[in-house]
Amino acid sequence: MATRWGRPDGSSAAAAQNQFNAFKTGFFNGETMDQLGNSPFNYFSTDQHFSTPTYAEWSFEIEQPIGQKNVLVATYSGNHGYNLLVQSGFPNAAALGGSFAGLPSVQPDPRFLAINELSNQGVSNYNGLTIQYRRAFSHGFQGQINYTWSHALDDVSNGGSGLQYNFTNNTSGGLVNPNIRANYGDSDYDIRHQVTGDFVWDTPFKFSNRGLNYLLGNWTLSSKLFVRTGIPENITDSLLNNLFEGTLVSSVINVPTSLLATAVTDIPHYCGSAAVNGATPCLSQSMFLPAGTEPGFGNIGRNTLFGTGYFNIDTSLYKNIAITERFRFTIGASAYNLLNHAHFADPLSNVASGAVGGIYGTVEEPTSAYGAFQGSVVTGRVMVLTAKFRF
Repeated sequence: MATRWGRPDGSSAAAAQNQFNAFKTGFFNGETMDQLGNSPFNYFSTDQHFSTPTYAEWSFEIEQPIGQKNVLVATYSGNHGYNLLVQSGFPNAAALGGSFAGLPSVQPDPRFLAINELSNQGVSNYNGLTIQYRRAFSHGFQGQINYTWSHALDDVSNGGSGLQYNFTNNTSGGLVNPNIRANYGDSDYDIRHQVTGDFVWDTPFKFSNRGLNYLLGNWTLSSKLFVRTGIPENITDSLLNNLFEGTLVSSVINVPTSLLATAVTDIPHYCGSAAVNGATPCLSQSMFLPAGTEPGFGNIGRNTLFGTGYFNIDTSLYKNIAITERFRFTIGASAYNLLNHAHFADPLSNVASGAVGGIYGTVEEPTSAYGAFQGSVVTGRVMVLTAKFRF
């Protein structure tokens, strides 16, 4: 059988290659859709000049001993990312239809539906300062506590909705170019203040009385502390989607399902526990244009509303029982979220809802008996009993 490029002429790969060659030739010769004999399709492309995402990092640290057992450490670290990858679904944005401000009224090229373009427009910045106090092992005790202030900004993390765009309508090329710099703001993972700490205490008590030593000796107490401020989210208007006609919004990468709202007065940027169950909402519909009436992409920056913080203490207590020199038995218990502190969900931030600004419900703990970020539905205290036999 005759072959071409190492493939049999009758293979599916050869058929696909021939179809592509015919389409490419017709496309560059300006053939119409009828002449091409194909319906519009989605297309993915990259910039002509494409680079690898790059990060520049730096850090500086000072340590100061305090006596023989303690040390104070101050660490500054930062980084700058550039050439970060951004996907834009707007080069053929008129395929979305509608009268949304900033979109062309005529589809630039009807032979395509969504054109997703991958480019190196994204940037990010991070600065963080950590103060740490450590105590070395002494009298059975060792521990440390850390405080971190940090600020993370970028124009690429989006949480799946609410990207802010400015547009330039390039009439000569028939393209709509989103200005990704208008998306620059607090990152989805921006945590400004965080305190973490842990300690372990092996009780050093030794008693001459065997029974007393058996009861009060060989205990191990350990604990971990987590305290941080909330993470940011977008204030959106889900009814703005009605300005897009058709169903292509959900199929185009980086066209958010909920667009940013338009404020008509000053708005708070923090939502505390007073908003739980809508008792004292941190936002109200009167602070914004009526839902669904904004003709553009909103005037609120990305990630401007910070939710409630997080607080948690995990503690373990174990008793080590020496049976013989080789055999040991350990019993104990661990308490996750020892104080049964509620981890509240983010506030409702869709201005199309009359309940906007309220906090309704809790979310799972970032750390639990099931591991870190395992998606456990448990939100309260969890106790784990443990027994171990070592030989």
